[in-house]
Amino acid sequence: MEKIKNSELYYKIKFIKNIMGGNQEFSIIFESDNKEEYKLYFGPVYEMRYTVEMANISRFSDAKFIEELSTDILLIENSDYVNSLEEAMVYAYSLENIKHYFIHDEMDTVIDVLANGEPRIEKISKSESTDLLKKEVKHLKWWDNNENISLIQKELEDLRAYKLKREQEDKKAREDEIARNSFGF
Repeated sequence: MEKIKNSELYYKIKFIKNIMGGNQEFSIIFESDNKEEYKLYFGPVYEMRYTVEMANISRFSDAKFIEELSTDILLIENSDYVNSLEEAMVYAYSLENIKHYFIHDEMDTVIDVLANGEPRIEKISKSESTDLLKKEVKHLKWWDNNENISLIQKELEDLRAYKLKREQEDKKAREDEIARNSFGF
């Protein structure tokens, strides 16, 4: 049976702003309930899963809560997730030091992390957080250094106008066809 308990990190997470990483290292940028921003770093990570709370409604129905939960960064003992990873790896690697961290925010974001070792956390400035987000946005394929949001909004308005025009034309064509095929009724 899975057992849920507080981790050693006592933070209430208002919302998770960003998830970054790769090559067995992940970091999560979040804003706490006191409006401060933090970077939570995990490494090495064996697996990471991102879901929304609605997908987890019945997930812990059989779990035992060891203590009153006072943090949004939790530990899952005797984790089904870790057990399934061990089975998938056919016991090729020693996974006895893996910890299952369960992180959630007020916006129903849920992140499961299977990591070897303790996570690190550091307070970051809001400008640093914004810079990290800007770097992520630059990696998007549609983004070009000379484009800005107003151009994208204009293009979106044009697409909406075109869609509306097409819908009206299709409706008129259906009405004309019905009129041609109705025998005066």
